[in-house]
Amino acid sequence: MMTVPEQLLQLVLETYGGALLLALANFVQISLMIWVVQERWRMARESRRLAADEYLRRAAQRAAVWRMRVRPVVMTIMLISPGVGLALSTFLGALGMAALGNVLGSDASADVLRSTLAHGFAKVSYSYMLMVGGTPPMVLAPIIIALAHRFEEDEENTAGGNTDELQLQTQREIVRLLREISENTRPPGGDDEEAAEAEAGEETAVRTGVVRAA
Repeated sequence: MMTVPEQLLQLVLETYGGALLLALANFVQISLMIWVVQERWRMARESRRLAADEYLRRAAQRAAVWRMRVRPVVMTIMLISPGVGLALSTFLGALGMAALGNVLGSDASADVLRSTLAHGFAKVSYSYMLMVGGTPPMVLAPIIIALAHRFEEDEENTAGGNTDELQLQTQREIVRLLREISENTRPPGGDDEEAAEAEAGEETAVRTGVVRAA
């Protein structure tokens, strides 16, 4: 009878490394989920014990780690693992069914038939295992992202508000400064020219309205 390490090695070889690959994907995804839960727990403790500046500084660091390191890995595993599991599952299932079809269509002895049937059914079972094994990372990813949403909220609070609103305020401030610069650098008589252009525009608009009314 084979030992547990030998059985695991045989499983890896029979699945062409797919079992090991999906086991690593599940392990990494579960580890990242544990990290997110741990950081949420630490965040709750720090909010009660630390000063506001220190808490916001740590929140910014935590959000940077999540955004730049953790979230890309979570999304990558979520997108890749189901496809890898399904592809390997289809491949092994096809091999198992082909072996069963070949031996059933031949004049093999009872021992050969029994051995081939056992091996073929084992491959079919492995194919189902791989198909199911690629699912947990896809299921865990939305949970991880939902738990880590608080990190992004704290990062926005550290920046002073919503990121989109801050960008919009910055753009408005830049436009205001450019207008002031253009007004300060305008040559003499520029106001008269602008007033004349405005009057001409108003006359054109009035004439256009009169023509349309007619």
